[in-house]
Amino acid sequence: MINCVPVNGMNKSKQGNLKNLLAVMAITILIYMTYILLSALAIMLFTGSIHIISGQSNSSLTISFSKIIAAGMGVISVVYFLKIWKKIIHYAEDLVYRRKRAS
Repeated sequence: MINCVPVNGMNKSKQGNLKNLLAVMAITILIYMTYILLSALAIMLFTGSIHIISGQSNSSLTISFSKIIAAGMGVISVVYFLKIWKKIIHYAEDLVYRRKRAS
């Protein structure tokens, strides 16, 4: 196991806050990656480079099934991203508030 040595006189509570902040940053990066992948898949479905059902007509009057799914995926990915981002912002504000209150 790796021993945690205090750096520059950092006490254990500050080390715990730093670990929490690093965990939040890692989760944020994972959320961004998931959001980018969902958005890319939605764009590919919407532009028609991926077809869910083969043999679709390219008529301008018909709305293809993949475009409906792509629009739904786009909305779901935006809502998912905003919900998680809101939780992360509240968590970060809570950490800052606790730090100000403790000092």
